[in-house]
Amino acid sequence: MKLDEAFAAARATLDGEDATFLTGLRERLDERMRVVLLGRVSAGKSTLTNALLGGLELPTGRLEVTFNVNWLRYGSKPSLTVHYRDGRPPVQRPVEDLRRLAARADDDPDLQAELRAIEHLVVTVPHPALRDFDLIDTPGLDSRHAEDSANTLHFLGREEGDGAGGTAAGRASQADAFIYVLVRGQHHDERSMLLDLQSSEVSGFGPMNTVGVLNRVEGLWTPGAADFMATGREAAGTLLRSAGLQRVVLDLIPVAVKTAAAAERLDEAGLADLQTLAKLGVPRVREMLAYASEFPRQEGTGLTPGRRLALVETFTQAGIDMAVTLIDEGADTVEGLRTEMVERTGLGPLRRTLVGHFGGRSRLIKADQVFRQVRLLERDGAGPGVNAVLRAFRAAELAAAPDFHRLRLARACYDGALDLPAEDIAEILALAGERDGPGPASPEAPRGVRLEEARRRRDAWAARTLEPHAGTTRWAVQTMVELYEDLIHLLDGGDA
Repeated sequence: MKLDEAFAAARATLDGEDATFLTGLRERLDERMRVVLLGRVSAGKSTLTNALLGGLELPTGRLEVTFNVNWLRYGSKPSLTVHYRDGRPPVQRPVEDLRRLAARADDDPDLQAELRAIEHLVVTVPHPALRDFDLIDTPGLDSRHAEDSANTLHFLGREEGDGAGGTAAGRASQADAFIYVLVRGQHHDERSMLLDLQSSEVSGFGPMNTVGVLNRVEGLWTPGAADFMATGREAAGTLLRSAGLQRVVLDLIPVAVKTAAAAERLDEAGLADLQTLAKLGVPRVREMLAYASEFPRQEGTGLTPGRRLALVETFTQAGIDMAVTLIDEGADTVEGLRTEMVERTGLGPLRRTLVGHFGGRSRLIKADQVFRQVRLLERDGAGPGVNAVLRAFRAAELAAAPDFHRLRLARACYDGALDLPAEDIAEILALAGERDGPGPASPEAPRGVRLEEARRRRDAWAARTLEPHAGTTRWAVQTMVELYEDLIHLLDGGDA
């Protein structure tokens, strides 16, 4: 049975809230993927959103700023729509109201009362990245203002202190995938929060649909160690392994978020200021940048103290060093400097991961979420109609295409559900398309070599089916044989 057939069976069988719940799941299969930014207070989620969308201005700050959920989607022109908690019709507002409606307003009781009535804000932005997925910015998960965190938990289909009760619709997450933002140097308690999110059956939070971002790597910069991004990549790799985050996120990408956002907003005046500094020479600029508080007071720079202060507050010391170095290497236009900085700050690699992993397998990830969320219909006293629908979806899951088997295989690896050695796990992830690696799945090898290797590996895994594996491991071994058969069919035109 196919997934569409399972939905058709549900429409013919269910009514009421259960029918509405499944109708919503079906509609989401045809919508753009919803990628939600999560993290602790002031982790840099809104700044990252601004950077990803080329200089959009969501409210940011060092303190707790974001109050409401901000849902950003593609549109031919900017717009702002307010959705309310009490069910009243959505209201169009001027885009200029975004900063006012997205941030806390502790000093304005009337405005704060208005903000509490908001379910979420929908902002349309004509940015090409949003053609592949919607991007959703959320308040911090550990806010000292409980209602801020509650807004995020509500959006994820969870409430403070809630157990597994309630209707399926009430517990369903509105997220398909996640970007979790960690702050460098403040990650000691992150693992428990990440594992708590992963344990939520509602969200499906885990490596199949979650990318981690290690923020504030600019703090690794020193005049004598200017390649702070290399240090950031080492730190991310160490954290990924030592904290066990490989079980929770697909990858942990270091991003100098503040510098990247500044690069996206770079204009001719900013370029001129940076070019003025570059004339002093990179070594001299690094010497001047050694102490951020002293930089605005430095003499002989050709810039006013106000301009120097604006540069260091916007770009950071690391960002100024990066920009001046790139100008010295020949980046002499706004577009040229912006492009190089976006790449070197890690924003470019992050964008490629989001588009390649999320955009490229959007329907698969959403189908996986459908199968997970349909299980929310399981409850004590469920009637024969509900049970019949659940059987239909289980049949559709079993009949899923090879690509979906790859998704399930990868999830089993990430969940630690396979009793197999590390080299087998690596091979599974390579064949599933989750990790680069040599072998028949690599397009770099000649077709004949790949075909021979695919047959050899199929036979090896076929022999493994005779071993005393059980449960998920047994299923994985059998599935590897089937996937190699599919690959052989593809490489040899159907002649295995």
